[in-house]
Amino acid sequence: MSADVQHVFREYIRLDRKRQGEALSIAEHERWAVLKRRLNVHFQPDLPSHHADARGSVRVPVRLALHFEGFDELGGSLMTNLSRGGLFIATTSPLPIGERLLLDVVVDDGGRTGPVVAFRARAEVASHDTGADLQGRRRGMGVRFVDVDEVQRKAIDDLYERAAAHAVGIRPRR
Repeated sequence: MSADVQHVFREYIRLDRKRQGEALSIAEHERWAVLKRRLNVHFQPDLPSHHADARGSVRVPVRLALHFEGFDELGGSLMTNLSRGGLFIATTSPLPIGERLLLDVVVDDGGRTGPVVAFRARAEVASHDTGADLQGRRRGMGVRFVDVDEVQRKAIDDLYERAAAHAVGIRPRR
């Protein structure tokens, strides 16, 4: 991973954290938007820029186990990307758009204690991805977090920043 992408990521995260807690100046907001666009191009090069620009934060590629409970539905699946506002669940049986569900996002701590729940949050199905499958089978569903309290927000933000750092090649300090 290039040092340039790591630098862009660090500056983006600094401004994004500030944006979460207080208003950015006009110059900072413009810089944040440029950095967000560069990271979106890096992580999702085929995504049209108008879609990327409309998102509140960069979607970071990540592969984590996820358990969810919806109306009459209990499932386990894989989360394939994460943003501050939601995530994408790979599944061949997505819940209906608008359906509310309870998510348990699971991380492995490297074998010390085994998989643990990184956070639990309520979410709502916002989109389906039907992809290029000729039979129209759905490849997954995008969900947005709803009714998130401060503890959940911190857990989501921490996981988001760790996943983003990992995706650009920044390794955690030991």
